[in-house]
Amino acid sequence: MSNNYCGIVRATRDPETKSGGLVCFAVADNPVSDKHTTIWIDVCIWDNDRLKKFVVDYVKKGSLLFVSGSLYQREYEGKNYLGINASDVGFATPKPKDNESEQKEPKPKSDKKKSKEEPESEVSGVEDEEIPF
Repeated sequence: MSNNYCGIVRATRDPETKSGGLVCFAVADNPVSDKHTTIWIDVCIWDNDRLKKFVVDYVKKGSLLFVSGSLYQREYEGKNYLGINASDVGFATPKPKDNESEQKEPKPKSDKKKSKEEPESEVSGVEDEEIPF
């Protein structure tokens, strides 16, 4: 029997590539039932090379992620640790556009008081009578 996990989490450290090609990073999850409790989870990617490359190249500490996979529990020095063997990892926020940071000045507002009698021509310098159709 396998316990599956699927959730939105925040990366708490940058991914690391370990021996054997294993990629690991840690995430934090806050259960809906208790806003004051944080669950720390280790995420490991074993055999999906494409997913490993994505995580190593793009995931950074603080990234908001969608993670799904099978849960496991291990004991180390008398403490229990929770982990996920990830089968899917993706960003939970949209990719920011490159020009968003440059556009800090507000766009000029359009003049809504334009007269309806004088529509603007899309092509400047061409009169309606000159159009053959």
